[in-house]
Amino acid sequence: MFEVYHAKKPNFGFGPELSFPAEYEKVAVVESDNVEEVFYLTNTVEREWWTNERVRPLGQFRSTSVGDIIVNIATGEKLRVASCGWEKV
Repeated sequence: MFEVYHAKKPNFGFGPELSFPAEYEKVAVVESDNVEEVFYLTNTVEREWWTNERVRPLGQFRSTSVGDIIVNIATGEKLRVASCGWEKV
């Protein structure tokens, strides 16, 4: 199970690193055990992401992108979406 946080003022990896959690908003809880799947499920690919079955959205937001953070609820591990892969927070 994961929580997904979007940057309130996203810079998409350009500019200073944003402060978590102050500069982020929780947008969803996703039932999965794979962070790559969470990223896929919170992107509009085949339909609006907030309509995906294992996603509990907290509103209608943009797709998850570079700079956003995904938190593993079980372990507390925080991962920031990088331009290629993930960065630990």
